[in-house]
Amino acid sequence: MSTSHWSRISLLIGLFLTLAFLLAPAKEVQACMADCSICSGCSCKASGGSVICDCNANAAAQVVPSVTIVTFVSPRHVRLTIEGYKTTNLQPTTSCVTALSPVEGVERVNSITNYNSETDRRFKEVAFAPAETPGHELAALASEEGLPLGTGAPWFGFLSKITGNVNDNVANHFVVDLILKKDVRPDDFVQALRSQGMFATSSSTPDGVPNPGHHHFRRLSSSEVLVLYPERPKPEKAPHQ
Repeated sequence: MSTSHWSRISLLIGLFLTLAFLLAPAKEVQACMADCSICSGCSCKASGGSVICDCNANAAAQVVPSVTIVTFVSPRHVRLTIEGYKTTNLQPTTSCVTALSPVEGVERVNSITNYNSETDRRFKEVAFAPAETPGHELAALASEEGLPLGTGAPWFGFLSKITGNVNDNVANHFVVDLILKKDVRPDDFVQALRSQGMFATSSSTPDGVPNPGHHHFRRLSSSEVLVLYPERPKPEKAPHQ
């Protein structure tokens, strides 16, 4: 058989394999909420076990920092608003976990709630409840990845089974409601949050074990941390005599 004949066969095989690769359905990865804080016009797509955020490179794109807002409802009652996330395609067959790392001065985390940033309403399809498994598993992953806070201590973990469809690329944020220990000074807590605070999200099994390669860790000090204190009521002026 001539060399040219073998060359044609090799070319046909190469074309077949290329078409098979291009036409094969993409592997769907449920990575839940992904940190997409690089720029406006950000588009998050799941690919190959991770979430890739493509940003619009035209002149309209502007840098948008992912802000963490610390609101003191009272001296011990604090709400963290963690911004800068985009949804991936979520379906009722999906479960998600999230967790806050241990931070000096925090006694407990009451709740973690996911909000649609476009409507400022919580996602009714995503309802996180406290769960021990995500806290232990995410702490172990942080330790395996050599993160500064990977001490192996359990994190404050939460789990949600997705109860409805959520579209791609919906801007969203998390609100973490927590209680501080007695006699913790607000300034000391904010300093500890900046140095120790890390927030994790991941898709998971129904019992809260993160899916391999689908987790995301965000160090809160990587973006601006704003602190808000409740306004004190102004004293009423005495009526003129």
